[in-house]
Amino acid sequence: PYLVSQFEGSQVTFPQLVAAVQAVPITSGSPPASILRKVLLVTVNLARLAAERGHPAVAEALLRVFIHEVDVLADHHRIATADAARLVDLATRLIGQL
Repeated sequence: PYLVSQFEGSQVTFPQLVAAVQAVPITSGSPPASILRKVLLVTVNLARLAAERGHPAVAEALLRVFIHEVDVLADHHRIATADAARLVDLATRLIGQL
């Protein structure tokens, strides 16, 4: 897979990040993968709402929370390292666009 940052000038959207979260495999365990996915999606959607309502600092903070959540899941082997890197790349690009 290619990182979004490899394509100069490419814009990242919240729907792209949502789609990536929906597609990423999360291994089974406790808490259940479905719950972890919901937490990630809620965090992204709250960031989207904050951005849409003119609160870029709040959106950035929430995207940084998302990045932390992804890093923790990767550290606990719930998300593959490459998948985590892709999600972090998308979120980081979004932060840069706020």
